[in-house]
Amino acid sequence: MCYRAVLSQLAFISALCTHLYLSQSELPVTLGLGGAPRADGVALRWPSGKVTLLKDVDANQVLTVSEESDSVQRQPFPHRR
Repeated sequence: MCYRAVLSQLAFISALCTHLYLSQSELPVTLGLGGAPRADGVALRWPSGKVTLLKDVDANQVLTVSEESDSVQRQPFPHRR
């Protein structure tokens, strides 16, 4: 869940395990903030039931979040020309 003041946006991703030869799945989630420069917070609820809360998340970046290590990697969003 991503939230900012009265704005709320939910994105539900269901990971499907596939066991096909040489197959893989990537599960990126894109959240739009409209004209807001940041989200007050982003809550991630993992399949295990664990919740990761990220506060003051700036717009225009790519976050890679690990459930196991609670690590967050932040990279600038690659703008298209």
